[in-house]
Amino acid sequence: MRKSILCLLMLIVSISIIYGDYFVNFEGTNETKTAYASGNVTLSGLSWNMTEALIGNLANDWKNGTRSARLRGYGTSAMTMLENKTNGLGTLSFYYRRYSTEAQVDWKVEYSIDNGSSWTQIGSTFTAPASDTPSLFSEQVNVSGNVRIRIKRATESGTSDRRLNIDDITLTDYTAAEPTLILDPTVLIGFTYDLGEGPSASQSYTLSGAYLSPSSGNITITGSSSFEVSSDNVTFSNSFSLPYSGGILSPATLYVRLKAGLSEGNYLNENITHSGGGASVFLAVSGSVTSTSVLLTAEGYLEDFTSFTSLESLPFGWTLSNQYTYGGDFGTGSAGGLRGNGVLGIQLTASAPNNDLTATLTLKNQTGATINNLNVGYQGKVARTDQTGTPKWVVSVNGTEIPELEYSTAEGINQQKSAVVTSLNIAVGENIIIQWFTTSAGTSGARRQIGIDDVNINTNIPVNPLINVTANLVTFQTAQGTPSEPQSYFISGIDLSQNINISAPNGFEISVDGGLTYATHTSVLPTYEGNVFVRMTGTAVGTFGGNIIHTSLGATDVYLPVAGIVTGATGYAVDLFFSEYIEGSSSNKSIEIFNGTGSSVNLSDYKVALYSNGSTTPSSSLILSGTLENDDVYVISHPSANTNILAVTDLTNTVVNFNGNDALALIKISTGAYVDIFGVIGNDPGTAWLGENNYTTINST
Repeated sequence: MRKSILCLLMLIVSISIIYGDYFVNFEGTNETKTAYASGNVTLSGLSWNMTEALIGNLANDWKNGTRSARLRGYGTSAMTMLENKTNGLGTLSFYYRRYSTEAQVDWKVEYSIDNGSSWTQIGSTFTAPASDTPSLFSEQVNVSGNVRIRIKRATESGTSDRRLNIDDITLTDYTAAEPTLILDPTVLIGFTYDLGEGPSASQSYTLSGAYLSPSSGNITITGSSSFEVSSDNVTFSNSFSLPYSGGILSPATLYVRLKAGLSEGNYLNENITHSGGGASVFLAVSGSVTSTSVLLTAEGYLEDFTSFTSLESLPFGWTLSNQYTYGGDFGTGSAGGLRGNGVLGIQLTASAPNNDLTATLTLKNQTGATINNLNVGYQGKVARTDQTGTPKWVVSVNGTEIPELEYSTAEGINQQKSAVVTSLNIAVGENIIIQWFTTSAGTSGARRQIGIDDVNINTNIPVNPLINVTANLVTFQTAQGTPSEPQSYFISGIDLSQNINISAPNGFEISVDGGLTYATHTSVLPTYEGNVFVRMTGTAVGTFGGNIIHTSLGATDVYLPVAGIVTGATGYAVDLFFSEYIEGSSSNKSIEIFNGTGSSVNLSDYKVALYSNGSTTPSSSLILSGTLENDDVYVISHPSANTNILAVTDLTNTVVNFNGNDALALIKISTGAYVDIFGVIGNDPGTAWLGENNYTTINST
């Protein structure tokens, strides 16, 4: 009966060795070896050689039970399987710890699949730490067939005791891994090109493989109906093959792109197929063919963004640098996002995506000729001018910044910008890329809204563009709260290709519809010939002066000086003004300056400037001095004036050596503002200016 039970146990052990995992815990019957001398011992049914090693059971031996292996630590210390484990080796693991508190040396683990003729290291060399806690060695080997292992010194030298305990050695069976192909990444998007301009730019990805079957073969990469593939980013086709060997495909960089000649539309979630070696994997690709360019014909391109009231209504040919929300009409709201309705604008913030914007206009040359020079014009717009952050537009044409097209919101006014961009060489059918870039970087506080309007692109380069301005304006006066009486001047253009833009200085407004509506900025057609009305707004008390500025692409800017006074409810003047003018024969010239402000005035903050014969720069100037009391006058006369004039003169100076066609200005030095102007600076009327009721500036008092 006892013999039958023993035979049954031996049979179970044999079956476990042949068909199952192999486990050694040194606890089996007759699993003993008490000396370090080289000798063989059967462990869990297989024979091992233990050299400079034994099976220990002392108190200083670490063991998970009653016994464990003790390797002496000599250079020749090793325990080696003398028989093979069948069914291969999946994972090898065991626990190890120093013997007692002895110093330790390095060890390594190896396996053999040729009955011990050659050995391959498993994992890394290890050394037991100076600790009483056991460590785990565990490595995946994953080899098939017959296999054996050994544990030995990594450095084969030394004859000092550096003992190590090992217990619970486990060798699992080999499990065949599934053939695998790996992509990185698994999805590629963003392939695009303009209609008729394909193929798209390529994108790359990596393909690798393991456990492929058979061990040598090919992986076939196949494109889709809309995408083509390449192994070198030079030659693209619908399909090609990659060889592999040893069941492994080393990482390979591959390329894919959207095919040329596709129709406009989206090409979404198409698959690039990779198959072979018992595995397959798919790369999902998406792209689009768009028609982002708009035709630039001989008639030019115009856009006023009237229809831009949502993201979907962005005009054809325009693209934006990010995904933005539409926040309503320009000038409304403080949240970041686009603004529209007659303008392409944005409310910038410090946070992405609203921290910057690049608006791109793509034009295709269909003018019938190569474009060498291009007129580019637009109106820069600003809203929420009570905010402190002042962004600007930086404009580039085909990647080159054009300084003349830069617009800043710092002045708080809309401005027309234009430039002739030269040396382009854009052939028929080629694209022109015009970009407007703005950013919140470099600004502080809440930002003003910035926009684009009235875009005008054409190839009509003017030969000799000119703006004509004919004016005979006198000093404006009004009481606070009431606009002044308007005055008018004449304007016309010669050989202009773009609108004439007119901007009034602070305190003034202009009208080009006969005085029905007034604004601080307006524009008229290049062919306009007619009057422009100007008046003071009367909003605030003070002295106002500056220039009405007239601009058009290619033409010299024309500046028309204006000055005026807005008085308060007391009836006092807000500043000094010319109260009398004498332009007599010979040297009988004189001017009178009146102080009606209600208090004394320090004259050292004022100067008189003479502009002769239509010049825009003074031919003579005089800085005043002293104090002028309220309700008093200060008279400046020519040194050679007659005695009656000199008798009431405070100062003689040749600054009053004027004729009837010379303009005279009273300027406040601290502000640079024109306090009063007699005549029209920059305009030569001939001999004199003529006013209503036959008033004239020659031979007059």
